[in-house]
Amino acid sequence: MRHVERNKALVLEAMTALFRHRDPGAVERLCAPDYIQHNPNIPQGAEALARLVAQLPPPVSMSHSSRATASLRFTFFSTRKAPEP
Repeated sequence: MRHVERNKALVLEAMTALFRHRDPGAVERLCAPDYIQHNPNIPQGAEALARLVAQLPPPVSMSHSSRATASLRFTFFSTRKAPEP
């Protein structure tokens, strides 16, 4: 189970760094070069993800992780949006 919890923590850290803090440098630290993107609207690979994050506008709401579930092979997460204070 330690592996599952480590994967879950990694995904939550990546989502926070990339999409809440808009930190493209986190891609190099947290993603493999051959990162597989499962969203068909986003190009494959870590470099493409870093470019996407660098182009994101400032957040207009805060994303809060509301649920993360992990298995040996997959980690799933969901978020909810709340207005900025």
